Amino acid sequence: MIMIISLIIFGLSLAGFFYVRSAITRDHQAQRRELKRRHAELCAQYESLSAEKAGLMAESANLTKQISKLKNIHASDSFSPPASSRKSPKKNSEGNDVASYLLTNGLISLEQHQKATTTMQTLKLDLLSTCLTLGFIDEQTALDINDRFKTKHVS
Repeated sequence: MIMIISLIIFGLSLAGFFYVRSAITRDHQAQRRELKRRHAELCAQYESLSAEKAGLMAESANLTKQISKLKNIHASDSFSPPASSRKSPKKNSEGNDVASYLLTNGLISLEQHQKATTTMQTLKLDLLSTCLTLGFIDEQTALDINDRFKTKHVS
């Protein structure tokens, strides 16, 4: 009788083991299918984003070339508005008058102004002379502005 009870307990334990193993296997298979589906979804999203990135990089390169061309055109034209269209200066300090005049009349860009102000200290020149030295304005424009503001250093 003990032997039969032992066999029954063993059989029930074995059946319970296989049932639990089967349940775990089904759960793992379901998780694996879900992970494969998610992986495929992420791969498709990655491919889509990679293609979009390539398009944006090409567009960026094209825009960079266009900006470079425009900078070269702007630098080579040395455009300055006619004297009659230039705004008259306001009276504050001499350096600020010149800077304001150059910027508001489009004779130099904001970037050129920033470069000129940092270079001024190195060259120990005023803003007008520095802009002339850096080639941001031509000599005639510098002389005209010098006459308007009666600045020093430009000859």
